Amino acid sequence: MGLLLLQPAWAARTKKKPRHRPVPAPVVAVTPGRGIETQVVAEVARAENILDELRPDNALDSPYLLSAVYYHDGIFDRFSRDRAEADPADRVVAHIARLLTPERKRACINLLCAIARAQTAESPPRFALPVAWSEPQDKRGRRRWGPQNHKNAIDLFVKEGSPVYAAAAGLIVLAEGNWNLDQPFSTSSLRGGNAVIVFDPRENRFYRYCHLEKVLVQPGALVEAGSQIGVVGHTGFNASQPGHGGHLHFEINQYDGGTVRALTDKQLRAWLSARSKAP
Repeated sequence: MGLLLLQPAWAARTKKKPRHRPVPAPVVAVTPGRGIETQVVAEVARAENILDELRPDNALDSPYLLSAVYYHDGIFDRFSRDRAEADPADRVVAHIARLLTPERKRACINLLCAIARAQTAESPPRFALPVAWSEPQDKRGRRRWGPQNHKNAIDLFVKEGSPVYAAAAGLIVLAEGNWNLDQPFSTSSLRGGNAVIVFDPRENRFYRYCHLEKVLVQPGALVEAGSQIGVVGHTGFNASQPGHGGHLHFEINQYDGGTVRALTDKQLRAWLSARSKAP
């Protein structure tokens, strides 16, 4: 049950190319089979059973359900859930996303808040940079961010093996450290690879950290801002390709009581800049 890499079509070459030409992302595809279909159905049914009997002792049992809660609304609207050769992890999450009515999503997030607050003491909010990183500047000290290939995320380029820290205190809702390119169900995101999602109940925010070499936390644990949660690596379908590792993929998604929205790369840059200048 190996993955097939489908190369994207390139535009016609010209004599003058842009200095920073975006590289089309490889496409994930699998060899269709009964085993894959059986597991897709089983994972969706598992998540639906949790939703039907949502409790503190089962809320974190399905990483696919937690991924569906985390992703911003509408992200899977155009995804083909039943295309047999498509990434099965995405198919599972897409199915579950359609089960998540606003009321069900609210119930899930309210329960995450209750779990986290039951175990934490009130304290002033504190934040930390997710990796030992400094804001890029030119020779005159002006901000000089490089090109970004993400609309709702940012890649922080640091040496592999560098520690990854929780940007804010919260509850570990997803922690996956068994990513395997040849196993489509090894994590809930083949592209994200080894990943951690932390939910901050005070801000109603999710922080997601991807492509980790190692994950050092478990779902249900509580972390403080600045606690180490993993190590930078190159796991994930795209990051594992030659020349695509050596960075932390970082996202923040905000729940506003009705929907989940992703912070844009511009908002993430502002957030990181503020943290870089904080004493």
